[in-house]
Amino acid sequence: MRKTTKFRNNERIGSLQGLRGIGFLCVCTGHCTLTKLGAFGVSLFFVLSGFLLTYRNAEDEIPCSLKSGIQFSINRIKRLYPLHILTMLSLVLYIKIMQNMIQWKMIVFNSFLIQSWIPDMSVYFSLNGVSWYLSACVFIYAVFPLMLSFIRRTSKHSIAFIFCIYLCQVLTGIGSILDPVQRLFDNPDMVHWITYICPLFRFGDFVIGGYLGYSFAHIRSETINKRIVSAAECITIIIFVLIQYMCEHNICIWQYEVFKNTLCYTPLAAAFVFLFATEKGMVSRFLTWHPLVSLGNISAYTFLIHYAVIPYLRTILVGVLGLTLDPWVLFLFTLGISCACAEIYIKLEKSVNCWISTTDQ
Repeated sequence: MRKTTKFRNNERIGSLQGLRGIGFLCVCTGHCTLTKLGAFGVSLFFVLSGFLLTYRNAEDEIPCSLKSGIQFSINRIKRLYPLHILTMLSLVLYIKIMQNMIQWKMIVFNSFLIQSWIPDMSVYFSLNGVSWYLSACVFIYAVFPLMLSFIRRTSKHSIAFIFCIYLCQVLTGIGSILDPVQRLFDNPDMVHWITYICPLFRFGDFVIGGYLGYSFAHIRSETINKRIVSAAECITIIIFVLIQYMCEHNICIWQYEVFKNTLCYTPLAAAFVFLFATEKGMVSRFLTWHPLVSLGNISAYTFLIHYAVIPYLRTILVGVLGLTLDPWVLFLFTLGISCACAEIYIKLEKSVNCWISTTDQ
């Protein structure tokens, strides 16, 4: 009998680290007004996070209690929290330099990572605007142990649950743009918050990724056909290009914000993550390219850093040097500075951790 092997869930999947790097490039180019791919990058991050966390913990026993959930969330967030505070303070300094008013409540909301729960764009995008993602993850990670237990019990019906979760997202999105709902809240930011920022809505992306990760952890690697995977990758990319074109040109249902920002991207992100995880297709093998993997490995840091870099660059290049700011120039400077700062921060982090472990002994 031929020996069968599962994918090893204790190892990093190089292609998904490369995909993580692509996700960061989508977000960064979006913020530099070079592309309109930022929303896709965010959806990709949520699905990818759910996939990898479930995949790596598929065989582990994590207690399903409030205490264990909070502890799990703290353990996941604490690595990035100091950087979050540093980038937030850098934006506070920028606001001071530009002689603008600082609302101190924004510092409080961001410090406690609760801004994603407040349906006001001036709050959830305040200071280091991308930190709303970290705020949403605080909740998502806290309920991960419960989610993992539920996925294990219902894994035989993964496809049905994925469909139901996405259907709930679609119905929520359609409901949020109905006129009576908008009149009820009388808040122009409400639709954007419900379907883009709200941790409960984004938890749906995370759970979809979780079901895929659990299924992938139990697939026999030799059952995957390389040609079929390559063909599926190409088809998914073509569909992505077509949908992105429709989003950018407001064609059909993609004229509505909810489809343009999230609903059209969740299925695509799920397909990309699952297909590329196999590392058996042409595209997934390209994603194991070392520079992409390296960028993916530091993307959690560059994600927080790049948004704090952009306003300083704009001010220096345009306000001080008087240059005409080309999006490509802004992007390349932002990418280079963000990666350099991330590497410096990682080295400092390792030095501090070594010092703490030495003093503890």
